[in-house]
Amino acid sequence: MGLPQSRLESLYKDFRPLQELNYDGYQANIATWKKYLLSEYSPNVERLTMKIGDDFLRSLNQEVYGIPKSIDVVIDSMVSDGTLVTIEDFTNGLLGNGEGSNVVGWFKSKLGFSRKFVSRKDESSTGYMKEMELIHKQNLIKISEKIHDNIKRNIIRKITSFTGCILCKEEFCQKAGISEVVTDKEDVEILIKYLDYYKNILVYDKEVIKLLGIPESWIIDEGSKNRITENDVKISEVKDALFKIKLKIGYLENKNDKQMAKILDKNIGRETRKEYLIGKKIIDKHLSNLLRYKNNLLEMKNQIDASATNNLLVKTLTASHDILKSLNDYTGSVENVEVLLNKIEDQKHISEDINEALASTNLSYDENIIDDTELESDLKKLEDTLEKENKTKEKKAKEYRTEGNKETESSNELLGKLSQLSIKDDELNFEANKLPNTTERIPEQEHI
Repeated sequence: MGLPQSRLESLYKDFRPLQELNYDGYQANIATWKKYLLSEYSPNVERLTMKIGDDFLRSLNQEVYGIPKSIDVVIDSMVSDGTLVTIEDFTNGLLGNGEGSNVVGWFKSKLGFSRKFVSRKDESSTGYMKEMELIHKQNLIKISEKIHDNIKRNIIRKITSFTGCILCKEEFCQKAGISEVVTDKEDVEILIKYLDYYKNILVYDKEVIKLLGIPESWIIDEGSKNRITENDVKISEVKDALFKIKLKIGYLENKNDKQMAKILDKNIGRETRKEYLIGKKIIDKHLSNLLRYKNNLLEMKNQIDASATNNLLVKTLTASHDILKSLNDYTGSVENVEVLLNKIEDQKHISEDINEALASTNLSYDENIIDDTELESDLKKLEDTLEKENKTKEKKAKEYRTEGNKETESSNELLGKLSQLSIKDDELNFEANKLPNTTERIPEQEHI
């Protein structure tokens, strides 16, 4: 889309005087340039930094109007509102507007260290901008969030040992996907420092990276988890050598496959194929050495991991001992436990004595209250009543079965008579002739 054609003259001329003469026009020019630089200026899109200076001016050169005469005003405004950040402010912890956005910036402002950013170096018509690099804040935040997700998914979730949280810079960039998003070395450095200084995702020093979001069980020394130690550097050196050897092995294996394809290609002369075979043997020898180096480094790395695991086991056993000691101190001595068990046994005997005493007491009903003869008489009456009810039910069931049989016999007799009936064809035709002719018109009934 680019810059609006109708406003090119105003945008490319020195519009600084408009700040006093036409402030709205002045702000409109700044807003138009800002939008273009953020969304359409190709050297800036998806980059962490914007480089200003002579090359920047030449990249904006327009055939009719030349280079923009006051683009420095736009850059100064973007630094002022925090869209762009100087490397100095970034290093000092001021990733905000030009006056600072955190505690460091607040102190600087209060102590009088704040200053207005100016990107123009002189009043010449060409080459008037300072040569410097500015950080594109929103791009930095957006890319860092993507990288953080990659770190959690591709590194932290796969950590199985202490050495997993320590990486050389090259290995980290590959696993975190930085190499796919950022290619400029300076941008890579800024991104890693941002993840360190501002996001506290990692610690970065001496080309060594230590991840902080790891399980607590893998932390050997609490005092050193937020800094790079000498042991971390040595572990990183081992892993860096191992990482580079793996890359070299992968390259040689790929090259070896291509050599083999040439050797088997019958369209190539026999002598040439022999040369390819010699080349393959040389690659095989080099590959064999690299594999041996890799195995040695893997063994060393495994020993380091084993030592770290031993340390973890000792810490766990120490903690378990402390817990057991605390619980045993709370429980008391063996003598106290024996006294407690004896007291429980005594109470158990007392309970048994009470149960026996209660069982020997006769709390049943008084036999004199109910006469046995009276009970026999009542029981006989109930039995007679039950017997009469049963006889009545049997009588009704018998009568019901008798009526059902009569109905069944009557139905069978009727079906038998119907089966004996026969109608001759001439009788059927005679009866049909008696039926009225349905084709004759039926007189309409008079309406009532």
